[in-house]
Amino acid sequence: MNLIKIYLLPLVLLITLSGCSTANLSYNGEQLALQVDKQQFSVNGELLYTHKSDYTNLYLQQDTLRLDAGNIVTYEEATTDINFEFNLAVNRAMKAIFDAKDIKILYSKSFFFIFQVILKDNSVLNIAAQQHDDQRLSFVYGMSTSQTEQLLTHLDAQTDEKLIKDVIIFKNEKNTILSKWSVELVHFTPIITPARYLQGR
Repeated sequence: MNLIKIYLLPLVLLITLSGCSTANLSYNGEQLALQVDKQQFSVNGELLYTHKSDYTNLYLQQDTLRLDAGNIVTYEEATTDINFEFNLAVNRAMKAIFDAKDIKILYSKSFFFIFQVILKDNSVLNIAAQQHDDQRLSFVYGMSTSQTEQLLTHLDAQTDEKLIKDVIIFKNEKNTILSKWSVELVHFTPIITPARYLQGR
């Protein structure tokens, strides 16, 4: 297995080759990892704090972490219970979760996406998101546009969108949760609905 070290401003990403054709975005408490088809990326992320929420049928964990480059990002993972599933496409889900005005899709492959999300106050947030299956959604935000451009380059992404340079970057550990989860969002938008296999009963 070949290992290639890439320095990303100066975020260190580790790329390895594998035989899978899939995508996965996860955080295990120590490393933030991304796999897109044959490429795997991982970076150390020091966990600063964790917040957990239960919205009845949807369970949310929000981790704020400091990357090797020194910048702070937030990783969120939402999981439904066995009887429910996510109702919206990933771009629509991100727009609803962040109560955004608009969203630019920069990259999409194997249900992994990179977005620039324009919030209601016209500030911009870089987001990488993964729809794992009908019952699990994860995403990370707070990266600089330079970091996002580097990631797009390593993914060999082709985009006609011009990236906005002035984006939200977290300077400290406070106010790093920008998602707008609520009971109304989860059950009345709705973000989740009863699983399709139950509808035939």
